[in-house]
Amino acid sequence: MAGKFPPEFIQKLRAAISLPELVSEHVTLKKSGSNFSGLCPFHSERTPSFYVNDKKQLYHCYGCGAGGDAISFLKEIHGLSFFEAIEELSERTKIPLPQGASMENETPEQKARREEFQKKNQTALRLNRFVATFYRQNYEGAPPIQEYIRKRGVDEATAKGFFVGLARAEWSSLADHLQKAKAPMGLATELGLIRASQKQGAGHSPYFDLFRDRVIFPIIDPRGRVVGYGGRKLSETDEGPKYLNSSESFIFQKSRLLYGLYQAQRSIRDRGEVLITEGYFDVMTLHAFGFTHAVATCGTALTPEHLKILQRLAPKITLIFDNDRAGVEATERAMELGLGMGLALHTVALPPKMDPDEVCLDANLGPKVLEEWIAHSRPALDLRLDAERMASQASSEARTESLKKVAGWLGLYQDPVGREVRLDWVVQNYGISRNQLEKWVKVAETKDSGRPTAIEVGSSSPASGPKLIVRSGHPGSKGHSSAPAKLTKPEKILITALLRWKDYTDLLKGLRQELPERSSLADLFVYPPAKQFVQEFLQVPGAYQELALAPEWVTERIQDPILLQTLTAALVSPEPLYTHSEVKVSMDAIVYKIWARISHELRQTLAGAEANKDKDLEQKILKDYLDVQRKLKEFDKFYESSE
Repeated sequence: MAGKFPPEFIQKLRAAISLPELVSEHVTLKKSGSNFSGLCPFHSERTPSFYVNDKKQLYHCYGCGAGGDAISFLKEIHGLSFFEAIEELSERTKIPLPQGASMENETPEQKARREEFQKKNQTALRLNRFVATFYRQNYEGAPPIQEYIRKRGVDEATAKGFFVGLARAEWSSLADHLQKAKAPMGLATELGLIRASQKQGAGHSPYFDLFRDRVIFPIIDPRGRVVGYGGRKLSETDEGPKYLNSSESFIFQKSRLLYGLYQAQRSIRDRGEVLITEGYFDVMTLHAFGFTHAVATCGTALTPEHLKILQRLAPKITLIFDNDRAGVEATERAMELGLGMGLALHTVALPPKMDPDEVCLDANLGPKVLEEWIAHSRPALDLRLDAERMASQASSEARTESLKKVAGWLGLYQDPVGREVRLDWVVQNYGISRNQLEKWVKVAETKDSGRPTAIEVGSSSPASGPKLIVRSGHPGSKGHSSAPAKLTKPEKILITALLRWKDYTDLLKGLRQELPERSSLADLFVYPPAKQFVQEFLQVPGAYQELALAPEWVTERIQDPILLQTLTAALVSPEPLYTHSEVKVSMDAIVYKIWARISHELRQTLAGAEANKDKDLEQKILKDYLDVQRKLKEFDKFYESSE
């Protein structure tokens, strides 16, 4: 759901934030002419193609096409919704959200509840940060615990980077600290930090700590906010679970959080791969040994939300789970989840009874061996197919059960190319006919109605506003079910030329004369967001003057990522992106298609008039049709737009 903010508030936020400073938190920028340049944080590259324009407050990558302003940068780098990005900028700039800010179709009662929740949310995050500092101070004052952490392969720099803490063994150490600081005890209880004690009266604290005598692992969201905790008990003889996690709350949902993602997200983007392990120590030890792209779930199985987050960051997702029964089962469940989303998750087979951190610390193995295993990791599906093929050789019954399981996996697989390759493999290795295998797969598809399904990847849409509101044109989007999913190259070149009118004035002035009567420049575009943008842009009084004074007003409400990339590239570049010849060829290609489309429509109408024997209409349409044919002949060749 999008939020509504006054344009002047958005402008005030932008004026208060330095885009180069914001980007510098993730990218090392260097001055490059009128821009700053650096390695793109959204894809792996060796030569800088990412540029930030301080004056225009826009960024663009000429490698992957990412582009936008401070709002879109926060949305993309942290996976935030538009409203969340605005909240982040509001917190950074200390500019409060306007009282009139509301969500679309929001009633006054809903608005009041939302604002109350926002205040509670901010208080909870401050409280968690306060508690994390308390645990950290405990750790810094406990050399024996620091030594224990070092023996687990975690150096001090890594421990500090993960904000490792210590919960003392005392019954109410944290609770007493919170009471002394006059913290909101009810909220601390709700967050699972403390509980009300049954023992009341003199000498008894009214609250006791949930985490006691444990190493504390603060769980930090991608925005750097402490949202929960994990704790590992220090004494194996103590009662209670080995690991204890914060209870679910309005700021802590395990299905959406990954331990170490805040520290790992840049490395994941750079490497194009993420490692998923099972434990907090696994993550920290891997980071200490250079595997800084490792994360772990927070005491829960891998979920579609986890994969959705990671899919945005890296094309390759590799599982490094323990090689015991539980680990194999967890790998298989994760594999099936990935198949339903069209993902072929990779996996590293560890030696029996060894964790990733133990491999790093083993004198005969070590990080170099683990690095080789990761480099040669295979899709989990292929490893499981191999294992089932071996199991199928035991007996006829085993072969039948194995084929059923294999058919079930292939029935889950949503990637048509990957599925086709595996179907061929199974046919060759099991000696089964292709038709029979496909029947089994269809049976599996029918039976498994509750299988994991693909999730739409993308953040929430930006707010609507008084000027440009350009929505996504992907197939399946509301209102564009049959719309093209791609901005063609000629359209991309032409819309760039329109934004940079001064560079192509003569060409663009002549363009109007080539159009059919009653056609507009917007009719040159088939991609719906581009058509809508041009139509609304040219209706704004003094559009080009506005563009020169504040180029961000063009991009601030663009919801379509494909169009946004094109516009930011045009606005950020200090030089024209295309030659006059390239623009002219693109213009002719698009204009030709308009006339060709009119010709086709007239031909259909003419055929209808002939069938109905309507001579008057037939003569009129024939005249128009011949005029269009003469117009088409003015072109030297057939212009075919390249994708």
